[in-house]
Amino acid sequence: MDTKIEITGIGCISPWGDMPKTFVENIKTGAAYINLLKDFDLKKYISKKGLRTLPKSTKMAIAATKLAIEDSGYSLDTNWDEERVGVFVGNSMSYLNNINDFLKSVYVDGPESVSPLKFPNTVLNNISGWVSIVFNIKGINSTVNTGNTSGIDAIIQAKSYIENGIIDKAIVVAVEDIEQAVLHNEAPNLKNKDYKMTEMAVSIILEKSSKKHKYGTINDTLSWMEHTYKEGMIDQKVSQIIQSTTNINNIIYGSGNKNDSSILNFIENENLRIKVENPFTYIGTTYAVSGLIKLLIGIFSQGQSLIVETNEYGNNCCLLVEN
Repeated sequence: MDTKIEITGIGCISPWGDMPKTFVENIKTGAAYINLLKDFDLKKYISKKGLRTLPKSTKMAIAATKLAIEDSGYSLDTNWDEERVGVFVGNSMSYLNNINDFLKSVYVDGPESVSPLKFPNTVLNNISGWVSIVFNIKGINSTVNTGNTSGIDAIIQAKSYIENGIIDKAIVVAVEDIEQAVLHNEAPNLKNKDYKMTEMAVSIILEKSSKKHKYGTINDTLSWMEHTYKEGMIDQKVSQIIQSTTNINNIIYGSGNKNDSSILNFIENENLRIKVENPFTYIGTTYAVSGLIKLLIGIFSQGQSLIVETNEYGNNCCLLVEN
């Protein structure tokens, strides 16, 4: 079993509000076709200058991180060792919006007329870079893009850096916004009237031996890749974790792919007395944020929860969280 890492702060920016527990309660009432953050204004959360031209996803990540830092008992002027804090961001689709906006300006206005401020927004690590700049973080800075497993993979990476003594604390953010480029990419799926999309940001603070234990601990993690889809492979991994771990009370899964039915069939065939929840059925796709939504549900569930996130490109991951 890996070292336990504590979750000491959470920040949410979502169509269902900013309070983590309220968010978890509200999303279960169901989501609309496309759930956007309406009237989002970064100035409500932070008053720093120079942030006006940042893309929406970066602003959402900054706001969520501000809430998470405050929730953990720290503040912007906290006297922590900024070189011993890392930033890990999971993001999958948002940069497409920024690239689309930049290229549109190139074609419409001409290369000579494009604002130089737009190009940095097209870079995938724009989000993690600005989170570090705004909160004066000088430790490791990482961006993870593995589709809808990005958020959990970012947690796994952050946990590894803490366990190996490279950093003491980690800010992990998963964020996605929905703009025209993303809608265009999802056009085939949107023909399905039951398909749902949601934009939001979740930020969590991870620490080792903080003695706060505010929300719970991440007890174990597992990440693996399959170059080709193999029926039953996800079942074997879930089975191994269940057999090697005592007192798993909940399994929270659901990534909107063929692994979902495989996991559910396995649970039913094994007659496991474990509470099962699939948030994909009521909130739809959230891309990189998908895993952190499951994490929040696990945090506010009783006992220990197994979080399972998979995608059709062969990236799969699990983690155990206990409140």
